Amino acid sequence: MKTLVLSVVFAVTSIVNAVNNNSLEGFAYNTRMDGDRVETKNVYKVKEDKYLQNHLQYNYAYDAEGRVSSKEVSLLATMRSPRVTTIMPSTAGL
Repeated sequence: MKTLVLSVVFAVTSIVNAVNNNSLEGFAYNTRMDGDRVETKNVYKVKEDKYLQNHLQYNYAYDAEGRVSSKEVSLLATMRSPRVTTIMPSTAGL
Protein backbone atom coordinates (compact mmCIF):
# COMPACT_ATOMS: atom_id res chain seq x y z
CA MET A 1 0.00 0.00 0.00
CA LYS A 2 2.81 2.41 0.89
CA THR A 3 4.49 1.71 -2.45
CA LEU A 4 1.29 2.52 -4.33
CA VAL A 5 0.81 5.80 -2.44
CA LEU A 6 4.44 6.83 -3.00
CA SER A 7 4.18 5.95 -6.69
CA VAL A 8 1.06 8.08 -7.08
CA VAL A 9 2.65 11.02 -5.22
CA PHE A 10 5.75 10.78 -7.38
CA ALA A 11 3.70 10.62 -10.59
CA VAL A 12 1.56 13.62 -9.61
CA THR A 13 4.63 15.62 -8.62
CA SER A 14 6.32 14.82 -11.93
CA ILE A 15 3.25 15.87 -13.91
CA VAL A 16 2.86 19.14 -11.95
CA ASN A 17 6.54 19.97 -12.46
CA ALA A 18 6.31 19.25 -16.18
CA VAL A 19 3.17 21.36 -16.60
CA ASN A 20 4.47 24.29 -14.55
CA ASN A 21 7.93 24.07 -16.10
CA ASN A 22 9.59 24.43 -12.67
CA SER A 23 12.99 25.64 -13.76
CA LEU A 24 15.20 28.52 -12.82
CA GLU A 25 15.20 30.13 -16.23
CA GLY A 26 15.66 33.86 -16.11
CA PHE A 27 18.43 33.76 -13.52
CA ALA A 28 22.22 33.62 -13.76
CA TYR A 29 24.62 32.74 -10.96
CA ASN A 30 28.19 33.66 -10.04
CA THR A 31 29.89 31.86 -7.16
CA ARG A 32 33.12 32.95 -5.51
CA MET A 33 34.94 30.10 -3.80
CA ASP A 34 37.67 29.98 -1.17
CA GLY A 35 39.14 26.53 -1.70
CA ASP A 36 36.21 24.15 -1.35
CA ARG A 37 34.00 26.62 0.53
CA VAL A 38 31.44 28.94 -1.04
CA GLU A 39 32.30 32.49 0.00
CA THR A 40 29.73 34.51 -1.96
CA LYS A 41 27.00 33.62 -4.43
CA ASN A 42 25.45 36.35 -6.61
CA VAL A 43 22.09 35.85 -8.33
CA TYR A 44 21.21 37.99 -11.34
CA LYS A 45 17.91 38.35 -13.21
CA VAL A 46 18.29 37.96 -16.96
CA LYS A 47 16.52 40.79 -18.78
CA GLU A 48 15.71 40.67 -22.50
CA ASP A 49 17.90 37.55 -22.81
CA LYS A 50 21.11 39.61 -22.72
CA TYR A 51 21.24 41.94 -19.69
CA LEU A 52 21.95 40.99 -16.08
CA GLN A 53 20.32 42.83 -13.19
CA ASN A 54 21.50 42.37 -9.59
CA HIS A 55 18.97 40.40 -7.59
CA LEU A 56 20.39 38.59 -4.52
CA GLN A 57 23.72 38.03 -2.83
CA TYR A 58 24.43 35.19 -0.42
CA ASN A 59 27.43 35.48 1.94
CA TYR A 60 28.54 32.45 3.94
CA ALA A 61 30.61 32.24 7.15
CA TYR A 62 32.15 29.04 8.48
CA ASP A 63 33.13 27.86 11.95
CA ALA A 64 36.48 26.26 12.89
CA GLU A 65 35.21 22.83 11.83
CA GLY A 66 34.25 24.01 8.34
CA ARG A 67 30.49 24.03 8.89
CA VAL A 68 28.33 26.94 7.76
CA SER A 69 27.89 29.13 10.83
CA SER A 70 25.84 31.88 9.18
CA LYS A 71 24.30 32.74 5.85
CA GLU A 72 23.54 36.34 4.97
CA VAL A 73 21.10 37.15 2.17
CA SER A 74 21.07 40.62 0.62
CA LEU A 75 18.39 41.86 -1.76
CA LEU A 76 20.31 43.82 -4.37
CA ALA A 77 17.42 45.00 -6.55
CA THR A 78 18.13 48.54 -5.40
CA MET A 79 21.82 49.16 -4.92
CA ARG A 80 21.20 52.28 -2.77
CA SER A 81 19.96 50.41 0.28
CA PRO A 82 20.27 46.62 0.14
CA ARG A 83 18.08 44.62 2.51
CA VAL A 84 20.11 42.14 4.55
CA THR A 85 18.80 39.05 6.33
CA THR A 86 21.06 36.78 8.38
CA ILE A 87 20.10 33.12 8.67
CA MET A 88 21.67 31.07 11.45
CA PRO A 89 21.76 27.28 10.92
CA SER A 90 19.77 25.13 13.31
CA THR A 91 21.67 23.16 15.92
CA ALA A 92 18.63 21.04 16.87
CA GLY A 93 20.00 17.80 15.38
CA LEU A 94 23.47 18.09 16.90
